[in-house]
Amino acid sequence: MARIASTGGLVTVTSLPLPDEADPNIVNLSIKLFALLDVGAAVFDPRAQSQGIGFDRGSVKDLAQLEDHLLVGLRHDELPAEHRQAHWQPLLAELEKYEIHSDPETLRSLPFELVPVQAVRDLFVSQG
Repeated sequence: MARIASTGGLVTVTSLPLPDEADPNIVNLSIKLFALLDVGAAVFDPRAQSQGIGFDRGSVKDLAQLEDHLLVGLRHDELPAEHRQAHWQPLLAELEKYEIHSDPETLRSLPFELVPVQAVRDLFVSQG
Protein backbone atom coordinates (compact mmCIF):
# COMPACT_ATOMS: atom_id res chain seq x y z
CA MET A 1 0.00 0.00 0.00
CA ALA A 2 1.23 3.48 -0.86
CA ARG A 3 2.22 5.90 1.88
CA ILE A 4 2.37 9.68 1.99
CA ALA A 5 5.96 10.86 1.54
CA SER A 6 5.39 14.63 1.57
CA THR A 7 2.90 17.39 0.91
CA GLY A 8 3.01 20.46 -1.26
CA GLY A 9 1.15 23.31 -2.82
CA LEU A 10 0.71 24.28 -6.46
CA VAL A 11 0.75 28.09 -6.51
CA THR A 12 -1.08 30.02 -9.22
CA VAL A 13 -2.02 33.66 -9.72
CA THR A 14 -5.59 34.39 -8.69
CA SER A 15 -7.44 35.80 -11.68
CA LEU A 16 -9.97 37.82 -9.69
CA PRO A 17 -10.26 40.72 -9.22
CA LEU A 18 -9.64 41.59 -12.83
CA PRO A 19 -6.19 43.15 -13.37
CA ASP A 20 -7.58 46.57 -14.30
CA GLU A 21 -9.57 46.65 -11.05
CA ALA A 22 -6.81 45.28 -8.84
CA ASP A 23 -4.40 47.23 -6.69
CA PRO A 24 -1.01 46.72 -8.41
CA ASN A 25 0.68 46.62 -4.99
CA ILE A 26 -1.32 43.58 -3.88
CA VAL A 27 -0.52 40.03 -5.01
CA ASN A 28 -3.27 37.41 -4.73
CA LEU A 29 -2.33 33.76 -5.16
CA SER A 30 -4.17 30.45 -5.00
CA ILE A 31 -2.70 27.35 -3.38
CA LYS A 32 -3.87 23.85 -4.32
CA LEU A 33 -2.59 21.32 -1.78
CA PHE A 34 -1.39 17.86 -2.75
CA ALA A 35 0.20 14.79 -1.19
CA LEU A 36 3.08 12.99 -2.87
CA LEU A 37 3.05 9.24 -2.37
CA ASP A 38 6.10 7.05 -1.98
CA VAL A 39 5.21 5.36 -5.28
CA GLY A 40 5.61 8.64 -7.16
CA ALA A 41 1.93 9.50 -7.61
CA ALA A 42 0.31 12.72 -6.41
CA VAL A 43 -3.15 13.14 -4.89
CA PHE A 44 -4.63 16.65 -5.18
CA ASP A 45 -7.20 18.53 -3.13
CA PRO A 46 -10.36 18.36 -5.29
CA ARG A 47 -11.16 22.05 -4.75
CA ALA A 48 -9.97 24.62 -7.26
CA GLN A 49 -8.26 26.42 -4.37
CA SER A 50 -7.23 24.96 -1.00
CA GLN A 51 -6.16 28.32 0.33
CA GLY A 52 -5.91 31.88 -0.92
CA ILE A 53 -3.07 34.12 0.06
CA GLY A 54 -2.72 37.84 -0.46
CA PHE A 55 0.10 40.19 0.45
CA ASP A 56 1.64 43.53 -0.34
CA ARG A 57 4.08 43.14 -3.23
CA GLY A 58 6.94 44.63 -1.18
CA SER A 59 6.45 42.36 1.85
CA VAL A 60 7.44 39.09 0.14
CA LYS A 61 10.69 39.46 -1.79
CA ASP A 62 11.29 35.95 -3.18
CA LEU A 63 9.92 32.41 -3.42
CA ALA A 64 11.59 31.37 -0.15
CA GLN A 65 9.71 34.12 1.70
CA LEU A 66 6.51 33.11 -0.09
CA GLU A 67 6.95 29.54 1.13
CA ASP A 68 7.58 30.75 4.69
CA HIS A 69 4.49 32.99 4.52
CA LEU A 70 2.36 30.09 3.28
CA LEU A 71 3.66 27.58 5.82
CA VAL A 72 2.87 29.94 8.70
CA GLY A 73 -0.78 29.79 7.64
CA LEU A 74 -0.79 26.02 7.20
CA ARG A 75 1.22 25.10 10.29
CA HIS A 76 0.55 27.90 12.78
CA ASP A 77 -0.08 26.08 16.05
CA GLU A 78 -1.85 29.00 17.73
CA LEU A 79 -4.73 28.89 15.25
CA PRO A 80 -7.78 26.88 16.32
CA ALA A 81 -7.59 23.21 15.35
CA GLU A 82 -10.74 23.56 13.21
CA HIS A 83 -9.06 26.30 11.16
CA ARG A 84 -5.88 24.26 10.61
CA GLN A 85 -7.85 21.14 9.73
CA ALA A 86 -10.10 22.92 7.21
CA HIS A 87 -7.19 23.29 4.79
CA TRP A 88 -6.41 19.56 4.82
CA GLN A 89 -9.82 17.83 5.11
CA PRO A 90 -10.66 17.68 1.37
CA LEU A 91 -7.21 16.27 0.58
CA LEU A 92 -7.65 13.69 3.34
CA ALA A 93 -10.97 12.64 1.78
CA GLU A 94 -9.22 12.15 -1.59
CA LEU A 95 -6.51 10.06 0.07
CA GLU A 96 -9.20 7.87 1.66
CA LYS A 97 -10.38 6.96 -1.86
CA TYR A 98 -6.99 5.23 -2.25
CA GLU A 99 -7.29 3.65 1.20
CA ILE A 100 -4.60 5.95 2.56
CA HIS A 101 -5.49 7.11 6.06
CA SER A 102 -3.97 10.14 7.72
CA ASP A 103 -4.92 13.24 9.69
CA PRO A 104 -4.28 16.99 9.41
CA GLU A 105 -1.58 17.01 12.07
CA THR A 106 0.44 14.35 10.26
CA LEU A 107 0.11 16.12 6.91
CA ARG A 108 1.22 19.38 8.54
CA SER A 109 4.35 17.69 9.90
CA LEU A 110 5.56 16.21 6.58
CA PRO A 111 8.09 17.90 4.28
CA PHE A 112 6.39 20.54 2.11
CA GLU A 113 7.23 21.44 -1.49
CA LEU A 114 6.10 24.74 -2.97
CA VAL A 115 5.43 24.43 -6.72
CA PRO A 116 4.88 27.87 -8.24
CA VAL A 117 3.75 28.12 -11.86
CA GLN A 118 5.88 30.26 -14.20
CA ALA A 119 3.62 33.33 -13.80
CA VAL A 120 4.22 33.25 -10.03
CA ARG A 121 7.97 32.84 -10.48
CA ASP A 122 7.88 35.79 -12.90
CA LEU A 123 6.31 37.99 -10.23
CA PHE A 124 9.45 37.67 -8.15
CA VAL A 125 11.87 37.98 -11.06
CA SER A 126 10.26 41.29 -12.07
CA GLN A 127 10.70 42.55 -8.48
CA GLY A 128 14.43 41.92 -8.45
